[in-house]
Amino acid sequence: MYKLNQEKLLSELNRKWVNKSCCMCGQSKWNIDAQMVTPMKFNENGGVQLGGNLIPLIPVTCTYCGNVLFVNPMVIDAVDIINDGENM
Repeated sequence: MYKLNQEKLLSELNRKWVNKSCCMCGQSKWNIDAQMVTPMKFNENGGVQLGGNLIPLIPVTCTYCGNVLFVNPMVIDAVDIINDGENM
């Protein structure tokens, strides 16, 4: 099981995010979501495809214009692996 490490996420974003200006409005007012999300895939019939690989993302929203960017917490090592107590 994976759990977002919010402290590590904020630390890594502050360390790596050099230009915090929004590409749409130029403001630097962001809200970082505390939940991981993933995009959904569509099949050739236009339905939602269930199963397959997931891409964990953290939405970061400009609070001025609403522009949203996504950060992959796995890439910046901001996800903890939680052992649920079961033997592997």
